[in-house]
Amino acid sequence: FTIAPRLNAASRLGEITKAVELFLGSSKRHFERVSYLEALNEYRKSLTAENVEEARSQINEDQSLQVFYEPSWKQGILGLIAGRYSEQLDQPLIVARKTENKTIAASCRAPEGFNMIEGLRDCQTPFIQMGGHAGAAGFEVASETQLRALTLELDQYFTSVKRPGTSLDIFCPLEISHVSEELVQTLKKIAPFGMNNPALSFVIEAIEVIEKSWLGKGASHLKIQGKTKYGPAEFLCFFRPEWFEPIEIGKTYDIAFEITVSYWQNQQQIKMKAVDLRKHEREND
Repeated sequence: FTIAPRLNAASRLGEITKAVELFLGSSKRHFERVSYLEALNEYRKSLTAENVEEARSQINEDQSLQVFYEPSWKQGILGLIAGRYSEQLDQPLIVARKTENKTIAASCRAPEGFNMIEGLRDCQTPFIQMGGHAGAAGFEVASETQLRALTLELDQYFTSVKRPGTSLDIFCPLEISHVSEELVQTLKKIAPFGMNNPALSFVIEAIEVIEKSWLGKGASHLKIQGKTKYGPAEFLCFFRPEWFEPIEIGKTYDIAFEITVSYWQNQQQIKMKAVDLRKHEREND
C-alpha cells in the first residue's frame, strides 16, 4: 500500500517508463525518480477527486445503472471513478471518455450479484472492442450516439434481470460509540478499497427505528433514524426503495453498514451507509 499506488499512478497517467526506470535505471537517480512518482501520485489523487465530484451531477436515480461521460477525462482515471461509485451506489456503472480518435472508450464496474460482461454481450449496439468479466469490463464504441443507445439497452437489461441473493461478510459488530474519527483513520490505513480489497462491513444490533424518510428527489434513497442503548444512530440507504415499506417504526433491527466520509462546508462528516438489515431476533434484549 506504499509503493504500489505510486507505480500504479505512473501507469494510469501514461508515465510507465518512470516506474520501470526505478527498477532498471541507475540507482544514482532513484531519489529523483521516487520524488517524481510521489508527485505523480498526488496529482492522480487530486485528479481522481476532481473527476469523481464532476461525475456526481450525472447520477440518474431513474436508471438501473449509471453512465458518466466527460470527453476530457483521462483513460487511466475512468476505472477509479467507476469503482468509487459502483461501490457507493451499489449499481452497475460505466464511465466514458472521448479518445484521440474521436471514439468513445469506457470502463465498467458491477457490484456482486450483477454481471457486467453478460449485460454488454446482450446489447445490439456494435462495439469496436469489448471485454472483461462479471465485475469489471471495458469497451469502445464509435460515437456518443452509440453510447446513448447502449445506455438504453443496458438499462433495459439490468431492469429485467433479477439480482440473486448475495452473502455479506461482516468484519465485526460495533456499538454506535465506536463509529468515530479514530475508526475512520484506522480504515484509511488499509484503503483504498476496491474489487480486490472490498470495504469492510460492520453491524450494529438491536436498533429501534424511530423514523424513516426519503432522501432527495424521487423515491430511490432513504434515511433510517434509530436509537441504541449507547445513543442515536442514522443510516443512509442508496437505491433500496424496496426497504421503505417493510421497515416498521418501533421495531428493532440489526443493520449492516459501511463507513463513508463526506465533506460539507469543509467539515468532515462520518456517515453509515446501510448495506443490509434484518429484524432483531431478541426483541427483549
